[in-house]
Amino acid sequence: MRKYIVTLTLAALAACSNPQQISVAGAPEKEATVVPAPLEAVWWAIIDVVAEYDLKLETMDLGRGYIRSERTAFENAAVAGYWVCVPEPSSEPDGVLSIRAVPVNDGETSLEVSAVPIAQDGRLCTSNGVLEAEVSSRVFRRWQELTADQQ
Repeated sequence: MRKYIVTLTLAALAACSNPQQISVAGAPEKEATVVPAPLEAVWWAIIDVVAEYDLKLETMDLGRGYIRSERTAFENAAVAGYWVCVPEPSSEPDGVLSIRAVPVNDGETSLEVSAVPIAQDGRLCTSNGVLEAEVSSRVFRRWQELTADQQ
């Protein structure tokens, strides 16, 4: 009986936990991508990439350089590589994507991308950094395309 109560208590705590606070050993450190342009120039590249992922936005604030998506089921063949869940998922969790563009130095913008998986069944999940790197790279490439179009 005691074992049953302990198991239920641990399950309840896991279900109530915030996935943002979970870390997985070996998860890569997030690196910021620096774009050699001011925030206003990078912002349109961010908007284009958000549109590529077909994300509905919860928050969009150019003044703070911040975008946050609503809870989204990422429709992508690589989605299985975005999250680490325990135990392994039978279906992929939804996620929330946040992008912060921070002015640094003279005319440069640092991109800080964060993805938080949200499992519907209470499993513990965390991002492995793949989606963040993919989004940062896409924003940088899109900024280059937009810049080339203006010349």
